Amino acid sequence: TVNDGDDIDYETSTSHTLIVRATDDQGATTDSKASINVIDVDDTAPTITSITRQSPTEGTTNADTLVWRVTFSESVMNVDASDFSLTGTTASITDVSAAEGSVIDITASGGDLANADGTVSVSLAGSHNIIDSSGLANALTDTTPTNTNNNTYNVDNTAPSFDGFNSSPSDNGNNQALGANITLDFSEAIRLGSGNITITDITNGASPSIFATYDVSDAESNLSLSGDKVIINPSTDLQAGSKYAVNIDGAALDDLAGNSFDGISNSVTYNFETAPLVSLSVDNSSVAEAGGVATVTATLKDALGNTVTAAETVTVTLGDFSG
Repeated sequence: TVNDGDDIDYETSTSHTLIVRATDDQGATTDSKASINVIDVDDTAPTITSITRQSPTEGTTNADTLVWRVTFSESVMNVDASDFSLTGTTASITDVSAAEGSVIDITASGGDLANADGTVSVSLAGSHNIIDSSGLANALTDTTPTNTNNNTYNVDNTAPSFDGFNSSPSDNGNNQALGANITLDFSEAIRLGSGNITITDITNGASPSIFATYDVSDAESNLSLSGDKVIINPSTDLQAGSKYAVNIDGAALDDLAGNSFDGISNSVTYNFETAPLVSLSVDNSSVAEAGGVATVTATLKDALGNTVTAAETVTVTLGDFSG
C-alpha cells in the first residue's frame, strides 16, 4: 500500500517503480518490482494573468465600443457577460468572445458611451462563477491580474475649444512683434490632423489677402505643438501696421481622443495687429541755436499708408541717435 505522504513525487514525475522486499525469519530476502503510473490531479485555482486594452489600444479614446482582452493562467469555463461589471458608464457588456478558453475578449457598448467623458473600467463581478476546466472545477478566487492590468479607458467625447484670451498675442492684441511666433491656446492637449492653418492679412477689410498657409501634415518648420498649444513660426516676418486673422480648417486639429476642433472660418474669432509704422515730419528743418522753434509731427500709419489713431498713449522721445 502506498499512502499519501509517502516519499513519492507525484507532481514532477508520473511514473514510479516500487521495489517490494520480503524477508524470512532466516534473513533471506526476495525482491519484486512493481510500476505505478500516477495521474496528477489539477488542484490549482486559475488566476488572471492580464487585462489589456484590445480595441482601441490607446488609453484615451472617443470610441463608442470598447474591447478588453482577459488572459487567464489556464483554460476556464462558464464565462459570460454576467461575470464582468463596468464602472463610469451606463454601457453594458454586449459580447464575450468565448464561454471557455484562456484568452477571452470582453466588449462594452451602448448606454452613454457616445457622449461620455471620464474613466470607464471593467472588472470581474463579485458573483462570477468562472472555474477551470479540470475535473475538480477549481474556482477563480483571486481577480487581480498577476501582470498587466490596463482595465480602464479615458473616454473623451468633448472637442477642444479655442482660448483667444490666453493665446499670444491675445485676441484683438495690437502690438505683436513682427518676428515673433503666434501661439494658439486650446482647452486641452492637441495633435495635428489634416487641413490648413491660414494667416490672412485683413488690414484692408474690403480686400483681405492670404499672408501664409500651412498644411498641418507638412509644415514641421512652421508648426509645433506644446501640450494644449499650437505654435506658428511664420516663414516671413509680419508687416508693421497690419491686422491679421488666423483661420483653421475643421479637421486640422484634434485632441488626443480624436475629437476634431470645429475650426475658425472668420476674421473675428481671432485677430491681432502689429505695431503701426511711424512717420515723422518737421515743419522747420533749420532753426536758430538761441531760440528757433521747430514742430515735429509723428503720424501713425498702417501698411497701406492710412493714418491710424492710437488706442493708448504713445510716447515720443526726441534726441540725436545718429551715433
